[in-house]
Amino acid sequence: MMIQSQRTRKNSVFLTDLEEYPIFTKGDFTLKVDVRYLSEKSKKKAEEELNETEEVKTKALERMSELIKGEEDLDIPYDNRPFMVKFLRARKFDVDEAFTLMKNYFKFKSEFPELFKDVVPSKVAYILAMNAAFMSPVKDQHGHTVLMGRAELFDPDIATPMEFIAAGFVIGEGIMMEPESQVNGFVGVIDCKGFSYKHFKKITISLIKLGLRLAQSVVPVIPRRVHLINQNFYVNALYKIVKPFLPQEYIDMIYFHGENIEELYEYIPKECLLEHFGGTIKDPEITEEEYRDYLKGFDEEYLALNALGYRNYNF
Repeated sequence: MMIQSQRTRKNSVFLTDLEEYPIFTKGDFTLKVDVRYLSEKSKKKAEEELNETEEVKTKALERMSELIKGEEDLDIPYDNRPFMVKFLRARKFDVDEAFTLMKNYFKFKSEFPELFKDVVPSKVAYILAMNAAFMSPVKDQHGHTVLMGRAELFDPDIATPMEFIAAGFVIGEGIMMEPESQVNGFVGVIDCKGFSYKHFKKITISLIKLGLRLAQSVVPVIPRRVHLINQNFYVNALYKIVKPFLPQEYIDMIYFHGENIEELYEYIPKECLLEHFGGTIKDPEITEEEYRDYLKGFDEEYLALNALGYRNYNF
């Protein structure tokens, strides 16, 4: 797979000659990330909520391109529209804020090379094979991408917190390529059952601050809500520690349902959820080998992406 020139790939989501995001299928579970499609409903939402019109987009892209060219040592595509648009959408087409977000993103990658250097999707297959986290193949009624997590399946003895973050970036990069997700954002559902002291003791203050930094000023996605079910003593204790660091807008996004899972369906239809969460999507049991075979098709794309950034990091 060859990396194309910026000029010939300026309208492509991908940096390599990859043309489509391959479909993953396991039994009845089918996951497709459409990097080209944006529904009419989402186009209207983008205009109303993100200030996105063709005129605004054109001017913003021109301005963003000039800013990239003027940023010393930042080696990234300056004429790749999809690459720039994902940052612009995350900041409602405020070009200055979007460019700051882009710089933060690449500064973070320079600051934590262990999360990105030689880290390709196939290498995190062992983490994904815990089957602890999934993206739903079905958007909710608002077009949100639905992410699901099960605390009891996250094994902190198998991977370090930073390795989990690296795997999260692999998933996140895929979500960030999808126009529907860029416009509509995502919601999370976390089953906290099984969250134990073994998990709790791994989460340090520095890790909490790192996670908040990622969510607030690094990753170009739009969070909408996080729903917690079956929270226990350790989850409540962790929230008490985290809450003082959270801005009010993030506090307002967190919904606690306890054991009242029926309340969850008032926000997210069962058609979007796995059977474990009371939904209608059969829980897939995906092996490490199956993940690796699927993900290795993205390895060169991620190597190309990770080769971008600041040539000389000294911030």
